[in-house]
Amino acid sequence: MQNIVLSIHYGHNATVGLSIDGEIVCLISEERLNRIKNSYGYPARALEYVVNKYLGADKSLITKVILNDYDMVFANDLQFWGYDPKTVDEVFPIHYKNRQSFLNKYLKYKNGFSKTKRGLKIAFKKFVRKHFLQGRFIKRVNKKLTFPFIVTREKLIKIIADKIGVPAEKILPFDHHSAHLLAAMYFVDANKKRLCLSLDGAGDWASAKVAIWDGKLNIISATSQNASVGSLYYCVTGFLGMKGLEHEFKVMGMAPYAKEEQIERVKKVFETMIYLDEKGEFKSPMPSEDYFNYITDKLSFERFDNISGAIQKFTEEIMMQWIRFWIEKTGVSDITVGGGVMMNVKAVKRVYEMPEVSSLFVTPSAG
Repeated sequence: MQNIVLSIHYGHNATVGLSIDGEIVCLISEERLNRIKNSYGYPARALEYVVNKYLGADKSLITKVILNDYDMVFANDLQFWGYDPKTVDEVFPIHYKNRQSFLNKYLKYKNGFSKTKRGLKIAFKKFVRKHFLQGRFIKRVNKKLTFPFIVTREKLIKIIADKIGVPAEKILPFDHHSAHLLAAMYFVDANKKRLCLSLDGAGDWASAKVAIWDGKLNIISATSQNASVGSLYYCVTGFLGMKGLEHEFKVMGMAPYAKEEQIERVKKVFETMIYLDEKGEFKSPMPSEDYFNYITDKLSFERFDNISGAIQKFTEEIMMQWIRFWIEKTGVSDITVGGGVMMNVKAVKRVYEMPEVSSLFVTPSAG
């Protein structure tokens, strides 16, 4: 019996892959079919194409369906699958499996606030900021204060299974960064010990992971998504009036036009935002959702080329510092890299030129 694995990436650059007995037979992004660049969300057309073309529309042949994140917890994940919670009884606030526990904590917290609608909104916002990673989950939609929720994993898997049309027991969520790290092993000699690094905006609460490959993947370090080089570059892209997760290459392209002394001056702003600690993990004095406001405060009226040059050089230098640390720590100098930040070809070129690096493989697409 053949081992047929369907892989679905439902974030930006939504993509479907199919492997049969370990051999990749198809990879297709949704944008190729719906003609929307960097298409985001559930890749319905790509999924239909792959199943019809390679499986004769018979989904019962599928052994497993792999998803691109292990912690599929946000409301927008549900919306990717065409599901929109209608009542609070259908969902549970994040970190609170017991809904009543959450409500009791909130009712105690809001004492002292006005019982007007506005007062309760302020209380709720402050409560969420205190208890839920400083307000990461607060959104404003149509001028209404909203709060993304999670459902139980079992219910979410059932929703996805119904959407795809396969049994729930065949659905397997997979760690985001492990997917980035393992992707390279299709292209290199898997019998050789390697240092594997993933650097991304965020995925499964991490922005970076380090692993050793010695026939299997062993994660040895992880950096929180609250100290994200990828998110910082993304915020700079947006600050410069471009589209994040798409136009970062334009920022990279503008970088050489700045003068070196201006680059060094502006780069000091970014150096206060993210640094490498003694454990080889990125740290930040602020959560990543505050990056944009901090940049706005510090760099308004600064020339675009100076900002571009500074963020590019900062990214190159901190990436090299990070990789050098882990080569020295592990003694392994044959490396593979993956994740969105590793699509920055100028930064990776500098990594390739590092004397500490014996060999380098860059996963050709982070999607």
